[in-house]
Amino acid sequence: MANQKNISIVRMAMFLINFFIIMFMSIIIYNTTKLICENDMARSFLEKVKFVPMIPWKVPAYSISLLILLFISFEI
Repeated sequence: MANQKNISIVRMAMFLINFFIIMFMSIIIYNTTKLICENDMARSFLEKVKFVPMIPWKVPAYSISLLILLFISFEI
């Protein structure tokens, strides 16, 4: 019984760590894209990078939804 409780605690901790990592990376992507657009630095930035997300708000939405889907699949 104690073993099952420890596994549940570790699983929840891993979920929370992943959630905060996804939120942190999503905020960085969103804010960077927003700053580039506001400061008219798009031309010089696009010449330097290989990939830019087309719609920045989709990054956290898809990431969080996939994380929730993963969490649900572990519970089943």
